[in-house]
Amino acid sequence: MRSHLTRLVFRHLVYGRPIVHRGCLYTSRITNRLNGPPASIAAQRRTFFGFFNVGRDARSKKQDTAPGLAKMKRLTESQVMDSRPPNIEELAPALREFFKYKVAKETALDDIEASYVRDTMEHLQKHKQSDGKPWLSVDDLLLVRTIFRPLPFEDVSIVHKAVANLMLTEINERLSNGAKGSKVSYEQNMELIPAVIAVLCHTQQALLAKDWLKTTLRSITATPDVLKDTVCVLLAGLLRQDADESVILDTLELAGPDKTPNMKGQMVSYYAKRGMIPEALHWFNQLEKEKRSWGLVWLLDSCTRTKDESLGHQLIRDYLEYFLGSKHIWMAVFRFAAGTGRGTEEVDRMMTIMEKRKPVSANWEVDNAIINNLVEFAMMQKDPYLAERFIALGEKRGVKPDARTFSLQIEYRLSVDDVDGALASYKQIKNLLRSDDDSDANNAAEIAAINHLVQGMCRVERRYSFQQIMDIVDDLSDKPKTSFEPKTVSCLCILHLRREEYHDVVDLLDTHTQKYSLVDRAMIRDAFVGHCLDRRNSIAKVWDAYMIFRQVFSYETNREIRTRIMNEFYARRRPDMAFHVFEHMRTHPSVPSQGIRVDKDTYIEAFKGIARTADAETLEQVHNLLKLDPEVEPDTIINNALMMAYIGAQDSYRALEIWEEIMDSKEGPSYNSILIAFRACESHPIGAEKARAIWERILGFDIEITRDVFNAWLCCLAARGQNKELEEWIKRAGEFNTEIDFQM
Repeated sequence: MRSHLTRLVFRHLVYGRPIVHRGCLYTSRITNRLNGPPASIAAQRRTFFGFFNVGRDARSKKQDTAPGLAKMKRLTESQVMDSRPPNIEELAPALREFFKYKVAKETALDDIEASYVRDTMEHLQKHKQSDGKPWLSVDDLLLVRTIFRPLPFEDVSIVHKAVANLMLTEINERLSNGAKGSKVSYEQNMELIPAVIAVLCHTQQALLAKDWLKTTLRSITATPDVLKDTVCVLLAGLLRQDADESVILDTLELAGPDKTPNMKGQMVSYYAKRGMIPEALHWFNQLEKEKRSWGLVWLLDSCTRTKDESLGHQLIRDYLEYFLGSKHIWMAVFRFAAGTGRGTEEVDRMMTIMEKRKPVSANWEVDNAIINNLVEFAMMQKDPYLAERFIALGEKRGVKPDARTFSLQIEYRLSVDDVDGALASYKQIKNLLRSDDDSDANNAAEIAAINHLVQGMCRVERRYSFQQIMDIVDDLSDKPKTSFEPKTVSCLCILHLRREEYHDVVDLLDTHTQKYSLVDRAMIRDAFVGHCLDRRNSIAKVWDAYMIFRQVFSYETNREIRTRIMNEFYARRRPDMAFHVFEHMRTHPSVPSQGIRVDKDTYIEAFKGIARTADAETLEQVHNLLKLDPEVEPDTIINNALMMAYIGAQDSYRALEIWEEIMDSKEGPSYNSILIAFRACESHPIGAEKARAIWERILGFDIEITRDVFNAWLCCLAARGQNKELEEWIKRAGEFNTEIDFQM
């Protein structure tokens, strides 16, 4: 009963509701039946502190958390905090459930999710089942190949590579029967080998995959079909990583004497892209004629890049008649014509010839695919004028621009800062986009172009109203959450920050940042940091921006960035805010190895800032924290900064006490310590006596009296009005091999 009453009382106190004792003799008269806090008359435009707690639950959108991810996240957190991990019997099913979810969704594995997968796989490898068997089955490992497929090659991070290497370790155990009860059949071997090769190649580790395959083939005999398929996958990975020619040829030898058409085609592509025409022709001629179409495309594109018109014309004469019905061949011919100086009129004439000569069975005409291909070629040549002419050519031939055409138009107009022209193209594309899932997949490029348009409008926001930008953003909001690029989110956040719409900033970050990679999140964080360091923004706006990103990007914001923000507040003469930043670093829940909490350099920067702002209250707070900090041991450098801080705070007494502490320490003073001590003597009531004592001790140290030290001694005498003594020491300057700087 008492505990229930206690809970009831505290809940009422927390929620701001009065405690009504209806059974008491003297009850307070309640004039308003609504016992909650009264509604405010006017809404406050901005809240300086604690705006994260106001209305956040109502504005935040529910996040779609993958099944099993929560348990894996708990494991990572337990490793960071050195606490008890989750039950290992729950981790393997959680990992398996997460794999199946990613396969079903066909979404890319971002590096945050990959870090949880890495930690879980490492934990499962270290702690096998009671009978010695591994927790993951062969089918579980094969799922890894599938979840890596949607990942863009350029988005691969070191965490993805770690997951691939863990998969390799698991497979090595099975192939070598190293794990008890993990022996795999021959058929499973044939599945695991190409799977791990594909994962390694997809994570930019094709060279490691090649070495592993050569080693594995010494102990395992693969079927010819599996071997050839595996080599094809490996070749594709090596070509994508631009491997050396010797590595490529060595890999080809693994397939044996008989090379498949796929391998020969990849070799044509490899040499053609590098302009090695003789070698490309060597492999091209080994292909059967009916399988040379894509090789012909690569060779023509190589001739376009190298301006080799003679070879290009020869290839067209030899093969165009055979491939008259191949649309992609004609597209390569048009690119070759445009790249070798033919104008749109010549290309138009070639299109007319093509329509007359192509066989009846080729049921296609000049369409958007051909026109868009030419526009893309013009964009690669960085020629927006040529791109416009190709679009006009399509309209002349009755080909109306589609969404892809307008998206390309947006891109090349933005490339020359023609935001107005890009906005006009967007108005054309707006009615062509659909909201169904299929068109969302097909219109990925169009959505990317709209993202770039929003970014361009935000860069020159003074030319466009806020409502114009938000209208486009609302259109993007109707698409899946992946439609917002990280740079778009950062631009919109800065736009809302300038308008002091902080809840919109928080809502935007809550909705989108959880699915971004660490690199993308760092880019958004850097936009906030740039906003905070921009002196055109008021101190209030800077503080609110800092309060947002330090919570949303708590673990991505390292000590260096936080120190820059702290120094910015010192530079703006706000040591109280700088101290809050310092305190946020000091009390951060991370471990010291993560590089977020304060260290010796942070204290030094804080004391330097206090010296500039002369804030005694902040100095006392930071100094007390230094005394209580078990991770930082004060040394001479810290004490030097502390002396400067006390001098700035007009407390030369305490500064000279610290000088005595330096003198009594094992490390002893540095030259900077001496200079700072003389500076403290300049403002001390009996500074002349203190300075003489310091000078006599220095002379007894048997150290070199540098020019800076001698000048500091003279400055102290001058500041304390010891003119006669000053004159005597000036005359003795030669004894210390020092010339007097009369500009000091």
